[in-house]
Amino acid sequence: LLQSRGQLDAAIPAYNEALRLDPQNTDLREELKKVERMGNLLPRLPDILDGKAEPKSPAETCEFANLCIQPFQKRYLGAVRLYEKAFAAEPKLADDSVAQHRYNSACCAALAGRGEGLDAPSDPAKRSALRAEALAWLIADLTQYKKRAASPTATERRVVAARLTHWLKDSDFNGTRPGLLRIGLSAVERAEWDAFWADVKATLAEARKPAPAPRPKG
Repeated sequence: LLQSRGQLDAAIPAYNEALRLDPQNTDLREELKKVERMGNLLPRLPDILDGKAEPKSPAETCEFANLCIQPFQKRYLGAVRLYEKAFAAEPKLADDSVAQHRYNSACCAALAGRGEGLDAPSDPAKRSALRAEALAWLIADLTQYKKRAASPTATERRVVAARLTHWLKDSDFNGTRPGLLRIGLSAVERAEWDAFWADVKATLAEARKPAPAPRPKG
């Protein structure tokens, strides 16, 4: 709760006390590291967003973007701009399927594109451009998942199935699925999103199929 409110200095001793009571809890330990890192970055964030300072590396740029996403910030447009900068400087960051930076950036673009966040643009054209950017990032991720969905490895298929199942219910994209939140979208934009979500469902169905039996040797 303290973390979600941005009270990081108060959250750190709470995490330390939790770890004292449960020293083997690796999730707590990782969360503590995350909070400590956010606490170090937070004082620099205003200057980073204003262009008065630069992150030390593309990876740190992604860290600042993640900081913008936090409940006590909700600067989704700022996160989008930082992710753009990071991907331009280090393209492999976008392809990192573990960190999922590109998916997170798509979430931010979709949220800002429907007017969410403290820095969301009010101009309908700018919001539409953000939604288009979100769609492009998602399509890039889906292209990777299509290859993995056809993997002969059952574990790989399960990862894809879990990720795409989350996509289909992630509330960050409610403004792109049928419903009241996308009333303002043009017919062309609605058709593009409908085609994308149909493609996601088809890829999910492929990933859920049993992995092909290995070919006999010899």
